[in-house]
Amino acid sequence: MSVTIVVQRRARPGEDTARVAATLRRVEEHGRPRQDRQPGRLFRRLDDPQVLWYVGQWDSRAAYTGRPRAPSADALDALCVGEPVRYYFAQYWLSWNMSRRTIMWDGTLVQAPLGMGPSMQPVLRQEAGEKPKTSSGLVECCLYQDLDDADRFLILRGWQSPTAWETFEREGRLALDTALRRFGASAAHVVELVLLEYDRLVTAGL
Repeated sequence: MSVTIVVQRRARPGEDTARVAATLRRVEEHGRPRQDRQPGRLFRRLDDPQVLWYVGQWDSRAAYTGRPRAPSADALDALCVGEPVRYYFAQYWLSWNMSRRTIMWDGTLVQAPLGMGPSMQPVLRQEAGEKPKTSSGLVECCLYQDLDDADRFLILRGWQSPTAWETFEREGRLALDTALRRFGASAAHVVELVLLEYDRLVTAGL
């Protein structure tokens, strides 16, 4: 079964987050088959820019956990504070407007109270997927449930432009957060890390 991996790392204070992000993706994708596979995406917490996410899709959890250790893993540890936090998700809902092109992504990690997972699924579908789709440039919305914690969810949204995402940030995210609070759920928001400096580092193999 295909699994979506989220790896959270915190860059050390003063470290160039683009450099940390480049190393993070190289480490997490070490040993991954490259043909017909898209590279993982990198995100940064909106409320804490030192916190980075790698989000990638693997054929199975075993394929990911059984990959060889990357030679640059020690270098990544030196750039970060604390141990990595890993989550494993399975997708349960997808909405995709094939007539539009996705330019950028954002995401939300949702933690519901104990036992509230089944009640949260329709709420997330409505508030994260259906409502933004009717009034904004939302191209894709993917909903995932944690394989180890049925009360934890991941939302990934693809937008047709930065402007569309900014509109959601101003007008739509408050509605989502309000709906989550009614259920006692917490949310951590991230936005895709798209930097020319990051691209330069990857090209240079740093």
